[in-house]
Amino acid sequence: MKLSLQSTFVYAAIVATAVAFVPKTTTRTTTTTPFATGSALFASAATTLLENLPDVEELSTAPFMKQVQYGSEMTAALHAMADDDNDDDETTNTKMKASLEAQLSHSDGIRGFMVAYLTGTNSVGVEEETDPKLLLETLHGLLTSTSSTTTTVQQIDDLVSLMFMNVVMPVAMITTHQDPALSEASRMTAARGGRLLASVFESSPSIRSNARAVYEAAGAAAQESDSDPKLIDYWKEFFGKWGYEETQTKDIAATMKELLSSSSSS
Repeated sequence: MKLSLQSTFVYAAIVATAVAFVPKTTTRTTTTTPFATGSALFASAATTLLENLPDVEELSTAPFMKQVQYGSEMTAALHAMADDDNDDDETTNTKMKASLEAQLSHSDGIRGFMVAYLTGTNSVGVEEETDPKLLLETLHGLLTSTSSTTTTVQQIDDLVSLMFMNVVMPVAMITTHQDPALSEASRMTAARGGRLLASVFESSPSIRSNARAVYEAAGAAAQESDSDPKLIDYWKEFFGKWGYEETQTKDIAATMKELLSSSSSS
């Protein structure tokens, strides 16, 4: 776990509050939008959004704040494609997958995409949402990479740790916020982050290892712990960095317990 705590500061602040910095284009289309008038319009919208995406090299190298904007554009394209009745277009899927892989290949891209994807607005409740199949397939592919190169190992490490931060931080902020709207926004972000993690839980052993480590770092006793002490220390340091108190760590532990239990029963 080599991700610097300092390097997560801006990202963490954005995700924890689940507001600001997210362009309006992250709004998810539903049957109340103009896109609902026919599959031809869906296809047109998805095609237009894809054509306007940055190229792969830009997605692979742009700094964090640009990646937030790109993440908004990627999110809009993903949902337009998911809403399209003709979402099995191989050319469209290949282009979108390549763009996703490029953005999720480095920490700035991961952070930028997740900020936009997890905090976008929606006219339906978070419980009714589903993650686009192409996104889940791409995440699974990245997490199950068989390459043993240092770069790939670090990419997987960054992706897993940041996905956990997407759950841990907003969970902690639910009770930290005094403003009900901000608290609800954090609940929504945490629910989306948890859903993503649960969907790819078995894709990498690192996910289960981190779930156990976060659970124990939050003060929950494990009957038979085989967690990496360094990983537990990492998350304890992370909690200390953000000043989480007993209420927050209990909520984090409960969330991890639910994630671990649901993965065991599936």
